[in-house]
Parts: sequence; structure tokens; C-alpha cells
Amino acid sequence: MSDFNEAPYRETGFTSASPNLLPTYVAALQSPEAFRSYADEIQTRLQSNASQRKRFLEGVISRLNDLLGTALAVNDTALYNELWQCRQMAQQMITNLQESLPREVAPRSEVPVPLIAQPPKLIPLDAVTNMLPYTPTPPPIREVPYMEPVNNYVVHPPYAPQEARPDSTTNELRPPRRSTRPLVDIEADAIRQREQLRIYLDAHPLRNEAGELSIPHGLQLRSLICRQRKLEEEAGDVEVAEVTDLRNDLWDAMKSAGDTVYTVGQDYTLEVAPTVFQWGELVERYEEMARAFEAFIWWHEHSGDLTLMDVQPLAEAVAAIQGRFNRLLYRVSSRDQFQQQLYEDLRLWAKEAQCYLYSLRPKVPIDELSERASTLDEAWDKARQPVLLADQRLKTLEHLGNLLATSGFGEEPQRDAERLRIVLQRCKELRVPAQERRLRDPLVTWTALMETDDAFRDVLREVCGEWERRMDTQTLISAPLLNTALTGLEAEVGKVRSLLQGKVVLMIGGVATEDIKQHLTTLLGAKEILWENHRPTATLEDFEADIRRADAVILLTQYSRKEWLEAQSLCAVDGKLCYRALTVTDFAHFVRTLSQ
Repeated sequence: MSDFNEAPYRETGFTSASPNLLPTYVAALQSPEAFRSYADEIQTRLQSNASQRKRFLEGVISRLNDLLGTALAVNDTALYNELWQCRQMAQQMITNLQESLPREVAPRSEVPVPLIAQPPKLIPLDAVTNMLPYTPTPPPIREVPYMEPVNNYVVHPPYAPQEARPDSTTNELRPPRRSTRPLVDIEADAIRQREQLRIYLDAHPLRNEAGELSIPHGLQLRSLICRQRKLEEEAGDVEVAEVTDLRNDLWDAMKSAGDTVYTVGQDYTLEVAPTVFQWGELVERYEEMARAFEAFIWWHEHSGDLTLMDVQPLAEAVAAIQGRFNRLLYRVSSRDQFQQQLYEDLRLWAKEAQCYLYSLRPKVPIDELSERASTLDEAWDKARQPVLLADQRLKTLEHLGNLLATSGFGEEPQRDAERLRIVLQRCKELRVPAQERRLRDPLVTWTALMETDDAFRDVLREVCGEWERRMDTQTLISAPLLNTALTGLEAEVGKVRSLLQGKVVLMIGGVATEDIKQHLTTLLGAKEILWENHRPTATLEDFEADIRRADAVILLTQYSRKEWLEAQSLCAVDGKLCYRALTVTDFAHFVRTLSQ
């Protein structure tokens, strides 16, 4: 027995030494009394550790509550959801910890502990599932029935605002709310807003002249409703008479205008009521939406004067405002019909115009949406420039038409040519295209007067081209005959007859028609009238043969060229009679001009 080596057993503790030298869990199995003492000690230690763990988790929940308030204030939705889930998990851990251990250590029992091993106790399935992270259940989606569009906007069923303010959607009692501001200040704000409402409704009626609902004005009114709800939240559970009167005034205004479209400001049944901060943000978003709708309507009214490059910055700003407002409504579990319709209209416009709008993407960061939304006024001012320019062009072209239609225009060639040059210079400054029909067509008749300045060569080229097209299509028509009776002009007619009777008369310019030539032959008593329609490309050399053959020449200012009017110099050299008239369509004026 002396050869027995006890060293390995001393290392493991399984020697024949005294029980005090054995490990604790081994010594606890020596007798029932030792095991009970060991179990009580372990239970005490676990209770102490559980208390420390509970205090730690309670501190975690307190800290997470502070962080949740900060995340809500800065509108960081992703971080808010993450912190909220972390808080729910910590709360679930505390619940499991309390259920797994008793609050107090159980007293020692005198019942002997059986030495037979008991079967392991199975963990309930509910306890296993409770250990998983808590995932919040999203609120149910509210179904909205489809309605036929009215005035291009879908109108939902009439919304009846709730008069009563329920404390909560559950049966739990809500703790009393105190006012966050002095009631005197809240009452003063309500009085001031009631006066602003009266002034606003007088200047901006909710129905336009056609009887249709003005969406920008309706959105602005909704911002006032959100202001009133903000005052209610600031007052807490205290009913302020002026705030209640303001609410009644706002609802009466919408009812009188027939505005039954749902608005979040009239909904007192929201599962989670918006905070004071959120009501203030809704006020700002509704005001921006009213401004965005004005811009949207404006650019569609002036779409003919705007290019895609002019509209795209404005469309981006409008889309950013709509997107930011939509995200705020999602946070308060609400909706807005006009915001939804604006989104659909923007998508339709972008598709038809083949324009990519970055702000319509669903995952654009909120910071970028805010930055683009702030550019609305600047983009709108830039878009107004081409519209103002188009309005000035229209007024200038109208002035040109009135000038050319003035009675007696063209009788003083030098003076009228200068007046025409001033108007054409204004058109050039406004960048009126030379091919503009409202500029080109009236000038065909007055080509000779506009050739006094080489700066209008592009306009002259278009005018001559129009002259050529009219001759090719045989649409070169002169004005109808006027004053053919010549009553009271017997002396002037006799003087003209004595000068031209029996002579060959050449007429240059104007529009030659057979009926006018017959009238002139009878009126002047001429032997023959040489008159043809020449193209604007004709030169003075093309008339030399007829000038030598004719006994008298009559130069017409309308439908003529500046070079043609210089035939007066050739007539002076040959000693032939030469007269200048404005037109032959007015026989009375024509006779008076020749008789002078």
C-alpha cells in the first residue's frame, strides 16, 4: 500500500482528506443538510445578481426615454424606431427576470431532499417567445373608397369632424395634462388668429368665380386649423373659450364653402394625437403646400411660354414640398387628399414631358428634400422671366398691328417709316422671332417702309418669303374697294381725267386685279393701264421697258419695295408724269392724291 500515489487525487480533490478540503458542490452532495445549505446560498447570490441586473436595465430604459425624445425632436424616424425597439427589449428582459426568480428567498424546508435525480423541467413556449425582440405591429391601413374625380381632383366622402375629444383609444385613464404656456398668452393668440381668419376669408374666398374650390386657399385655411389645434395642445385639459370659438369659426368657414374634404386638423380620433411640435410643423407644411399648389397651377396656365428647362427647377421644388409633407403625415398616421393628387399630377406631368424628377423618389433623404423645397421662390422667380418676356412681346405685337391699321398710315413715308422702325427695334430687343406670324404677316403690305434700316434683314427675309408664298398659292388679296361712288369729288375727278385721258398709265406696286383695273380705266379715261403683280425679288431694271412705253407712272406704297419707288427719278429724266399714292382700294383717297 505504500506504493499508492495520491498526487493525482490531491489535484482533483478526490482524496480521502477531510470534507472541508473538498470543492463546494462536491461537499454539498455528502448529506441532505449540506445540500440545503448550498442551495440557499446559491439562491441568495442569484437574487442579488437579479437585483443588480434589474437596476441596470431600469437605468437603460430611463436613458433610452431621453434619447427617444431627442430623436423625435430632430425628426430622425429611423433612429427613433431603433431606440424604441431597444427600449422594448430591455423592458421584456426585466419582465422575464421578475418571472424567473421569486422576490424573496424561500424559507428552509425540513423535508429531506431526495437523492434521486428529478427530470428536467421544460421551459414553457411562451417564455421562449417572450425572450425574442419585440416588433411593433404597424397600424391598420385605412381603406378609402374610390370616388369619381371632380375638377380633376378626387373628392372623398364628406368628412364629419368629431366634436368630442376622446382622451385615448383605449379604456385606460389618461393622466391630466397641464398647460405649457400661460393661458393669457394662449387666449391672446386665439383672438389674434380669429381676426386674421376674418381678413383672410375676405381677401381669399374658398370658392372662385367659377364656383370651384380654390385648393391653395383651402390649404392655407387648413394651416389655420392646425394653428388652432396647437393652441389646444398648449392649453392641455383647460378649455379656453377663445380657442373654442376659433375652432367653430374655422369649421363654419369650411362648411359654408362646401369644403368637406378630410383634414387632419379636424380629426380628434387619431390613435396618437400629434404633439405641440408636430402641430407647429403641420402649420408650416400646409403653408408650403398652398404655395406649391399656386406654383403648380401657375406653370400649367403658362405652359405655352415655358420650356422644360424653365419648369424643371420649379417642379423639383414642388415635388420636394409634397414629399416632405407626405412623410410628416405618415408620422402622425394621417393623410391629405390634395397632397396625394399633387403627387399623381407630378408623376403624370413628368411622364408626358419626359422629365426626371429626383424629388419624387421614395428614399430621398429628408435633408435633401428640405434643401430643394427651400428653392421654390427662387425657381419661381426665374420661371416668371420668360412669361413676363412673352407678355411684353404680345403687347408689342399688338401695338404693331394697331399702328399698321391706323387710318392714313403710309401717307407720310418718312415719318411712318421712322415710327415703324421704332416698333421693330423694340421687337428685336424682346427677341421676337423673325418667323413669328404676328410680326411677319402684317408687314407684307409695308415692305417698302421697313427697308430703311439694315438691322431688320432677318425680318425682311421672312416677310419677302411670305410674299412669295402668297403669290404661289394665289392668296395675295388686296383690301376691298371703298368710296367707289366719288360723290362730291367731281372737280378732282375732272382734273385727273384731263391729265391721264387717252394715255398709257403704268402702275408699280399694289395688288393688280381685273375688277380694279376696269374701274381705273373708266375713272381715268386712260388708253391702257399696264399693271402686273411682281415678286419681291424684282428690280428696277424689270420696269424699264414699261417705263419707256408708258406716258405716266403711278407708284403705290403698299405691296412695294423701296427700290421700286426710285422709278420717280427715271421719270424725271424722261420728263414723264409720275404720281405717288398709298393704295387704289380707296378711290376717293386715290383721286385726291393724284389731283394735288
